[in-house]
Amino acid sequence: MNIIPAACVEFRARNVGWRNEAGKDCWKRCAVESGAGERLTRHSRRRPVLTSSITWTAFPASPGFHRHVLGNELVTHQATTAHDNDSSCYQDMSLLPLPPNPFAHLPSLNPLTLLRMSGLLTHKGFDLTDTPDLSGKIAVITGGQAGIGREIVAQLLLHGISRVYILARTESRYEEAKEEWLQKHGLRTAYVEERTAFIKCDLGDLWDVKRAADELLGKLERLDVLINNAALPISTPPRLRSSSLTLDPTFATNHLGHFVLTNLLLPLLRATPRTHNTASSRIVTSSSSLHLLCRSLDLNLLTASAADPKTSRIPGARAVEGVWRYARSKLANILFTRELARRLEPNVNTDSNPNSTDNDGRSPHGPVYANAFFPGNVATEAMDAWSSLLGPLVGGLIKWVFGLIGQSPEEAAATAVFLAAAPGVEKSGRGGAYYVPVARQERTSLVGEDVQLAGELWRWSERAVEGILGTGWKDLRDGVEVDR
Repeated sequence: MNIIPAACVEFRARNVGWRNEAGKDCWKRCAVESGAGERLTRHSRRRPVLTSSITWTAFPASPGFHRHVLGNELVTHQATTAHDNDSSCYQDMSLLPLPPNPFAHLPSLNPLTLLRMSGLLTHKGFDLTDTPDLSGKIAVITGGQAGIGREIVAQLLLHGISRVYILARTESRYEEAKEEWLQKHGLRTAYVEERTAFIKCDLGDLWDVKRAADELLGKLERLDVLINNAALPISTPPRLRSSSLTLDPTFATNHLGHFVLTNLLLPLLRATPRTHNTASSRIVTSSSSLHLLCRSLDLNLLTASAADPKTSRIPGARAVEGVWRYARSKLANILFTRELARRLEPNVNTDSNPNSTDNDGRSPHGPVYANAFFPGNVATEAMDAWSSLLGPLVGGLIKWVFGLIGQSPEEAAATAVFLAAAPGVEKSGRGGAYYVPVARQERTSLVGEDVQLAGELWRWSERAVEGILGTGWKDLRDGVEVDR
């Protein structure tokens, strides 16, 4: 049997019918020779079987051979009986090679569901006035100096958070944010100065992320909330100077930086409910509805190489690639959250399991709820990226439209605050969910719900980080091993 990669990964058959039992037997033998005999019980005599993992279609090839589509491979085997060469076996069969279904990865084609998933339809599931008192709690947020993150910090301050540590690249933006908190929300200068702190951190530099995490661990005795909010916006892919492979900067910043930060702070997050008698700790990760653009996540494509000059000359090619890279990183945020939540569940045999026991048989850790959310279509400065991709006229129009129909900064912040503080998260009993505006749990794409892929991404991320920080990076602080 010869395996030939198919140019088109999906085929469809019309008016399929078998003329006689010989045709049925031919189908069965082909299935067995293709290594999928266990699927035979699901075979219909008059139609090829279609399951979630396999698509069978039979069609005649050159004389003496039969071909079948198995998944995304074209299987060709030599005929072994006379009837294999008889075209009567395939009477009424008409095959058309069609492109892959572009909507197959969507969980629903219901227009209302798609509108909610895209943020074009807002559901009021939480109001900021219902935020509980946050006195005594400590939070860490990435990107809290700009955009939606700035409003999230403001809401935490308004509801009594004891301290918020803001991780960002530039302190000047943090100073601008403080002025806004004073003027827009009427907070006192002394109050803001006392309850906020800036820590320089470039999420695209994993060594810098580790340094920032070490600085936090040296200062904190508790950590109640971690909000992974920062992200590189949509942009054209970088023009690398050489053909050497490196990590995609957008993916490294939006996913790997938060992967490292979360893992390094996780022991403190896990310990806080027990040491400070609180109900739970929270991990909140920002994603985007643009993850729906990704029909798959190929881990072999997570490195960036020098742009192909021929491709770069195609009008709009770099803009499309920039959107795709951003969408891919947002899909990774969802998969990361799902796998993190799975590892935080009871009776899961991983190093991140919070339910390991001390000698007295009690768990040394309290519950940690990890969830992802889409803030909405908010006309912040991040939307200026469309102007760089599509020109100031079109980009400005997009931002103006979303300023009218999109969410306000307060609505965008409300979902994050809900996941960071509301008791409703604990009532659900677990994490790993995805929320859209405002605080409504919603499905992701089918790719985003793939638990196997989530595990593969986690393992890939660990290997990628080890390649930069070295093995044992979770257990070292400034080069010295620590006991967690």
